[in-house]
Amino acid sequence: MTYLLTFFMDLRPSNSLLEGRMMLTKSGELMDVYIATSGSVGNQDRGDTDKKARGAIPATNEVGLKSYWVETKAIPMPHVKGIEGNFYAIKPFEVSVGVVQRGDFGIHADANVPGSAGCIVLPPKGNGWKVFRERMAAIAKEGVSRIPLQVVYC
Repeated sequence: MTYLLTFFMDLRPSNSLLEGRMMLTKSGELMDVYIATSGSVGNQDRGDTDKKARGAIPATNEVGLKSYWVETKAIPMPHVKGIEGNFYAIKPFEVSVGVVQRGDFGIHADANVPGSAGCIVLPPKGNGWKVFRERMAAIAKEGVSRIPLQVVYC
């Protein structure tokens, strides 16, 4: 069984937090769609992916990758401000956007100020974050250690 995560969002100038979606598929069949975002308010335009600690995670093709990879085993980070719970690391650890190095991306709950420093974040309230954590635990139990992630901006 082949899993795939796809995060997509419409990057554009905005004074409010933009929302995207992250889909999980298994062998081409849709399993879940989650509300998600990346970047912080005012830093979600197409030219902002090179802004360290503010811009959205760079698109897969922007950094010359076929895909990122998401670890299925969570790293507990309950005391890290902005994460305050499980963190699913995105590999590679660091990518180049032009001459700028960005990295330390992950998927986690949007635990603090709305938005992120580049991670993909899901709202902590509602079922999305809970379902995502449960899915990742189940996938890890199947012996799958990482899932490919496509990042696409419309």
